[in-house]
Amino acid sequence: MEHAKLSASGSFRWLSCPGSVAACDSLEGKSRNNKTNHAAEEGTCAHELADICIKHGDSPHKYIGKFLKDAPLIKVDVEMAEHIEDYVDYCLSLGGNYFPEERVCFDNYVPEGFGTSDFFTFNTVNGVTTCDIVDLKYGRNIVDAYENTQGKLYALGVLQEYSFLYDVDVFVIHIYQPRIGNISTFEISTTDLLEWGNDVVKPTALEALSPNARMLPGEKQCQWCAFKGHCKSLLEFSCESAGVDFDKMTDNSDIPQVSEMSVDTLKHVLKYKTLIESWLKAIEMRVFEELENGNNVEGFKIVSGRSSRKWSNDGEVISRLSSELGDDLYAKKLLTAPQVEKLLGKSKFNDLCKDLVIKPPGKPTLVISDDKRMSLTEKSISDFD
Repeated sequence: MEHAKLSASGSFRWLSCPGSVAACDSLEGKSRNNKTNHAAEEGTCAHELADICIKHGDSPHKYIGKFLKDAPLIKVDVEMAEHIEDYVDYCLSLGGNYFPEERVCFDNYVPEGFGTSDFFTFNTVNGVTTCDIVDLKYGRNIVDAYENTQGKLYALGVLQEYSFLYDVDVFVIHIYQPRIGNISTFEISTTDLLEWGNDVVKPTALEALSPNARMLPGEKQCQWCAFKGHCKSLLEFSCESAGVDFDKMTDNSDIPQVSEMSVDTLKHVLKYKTLIESWLKAIEMRVFEELENGNNVEGFKIVSGRSSRKWSNDGEVISRLSSELGDDLYAKKLLTAPQVEKLLGKSKFNDLCKDLVIKPPGKPTLVISDDKRMSLTEKSISDFD
């Protein structure tokens, strides 16, 4: 599959940190971070299934138990079929003249820029033409449609490619995440979109392709960046966020001399907890790779982790011990509600046992103040003790 150097899907990273483009290119073929994984394969399968069903009018349930071309290791199951059926219904409910899995070019703003939009459609009501752009996200990490750069780049591509057919006044970007029940929308006028494209996207794209582009670390742009385990700017940022004197840390000091942190400093550190933890994991992976490739990293080595005893031959164990232990040889455990729902499908699950499902409150968790969840009172926290 062809990928753009400055892709729509990776746009938040390169728009926020232009220097990450050249940095990641320097790692090509060296890092594990770009390898595919089960979640990515699952997402590819879900997108292909949606495309097939929209284009051919098929029910996703027709493909249960089958393997699709783009993700040959993933078998379509009941859960995926139900989620994609809901997604297809959502897209088609928007009406209009629609285009599923359509490649759009936005190279008027990003050199060689293009991407594949999951779904977009045009509607004109009372003289106002709206283009709805729907992005299917099959993962479980929450994505918000608000000012979503991927969706806005697709919108620029739609303007560039379809303006001879449609005079669009408004774009509505939809994020559809069926597995976590997250659907969000963001509306932007064509005027504001063009202003963003000319004032933000164009100059940043040119900087990202230049040799001296700025490295600007931050939680979101660094989250999936392959270079973060190598990035000095992120090291400096993380040290500053943790209240550590970077100069002392890099001056061969084993333990930097840091004065006792105030509450304000603690608040600042916790604000960047996710970024710091992500950076530390990336550093650990990089050191592991160095050692795995035969390079010496003084003070570290790779060893075998803890292991548990296991049977070498299950059949022989059953043969020898069945008469001795009978049913006690086997452990039975009730499946969880999500596991049963995956086997039965959402509809049948709700018919049979929805009234048997409860969702107890989660353990109290510390988050930043702009988190959308309601704050717990001191009394309600003590109820967990």
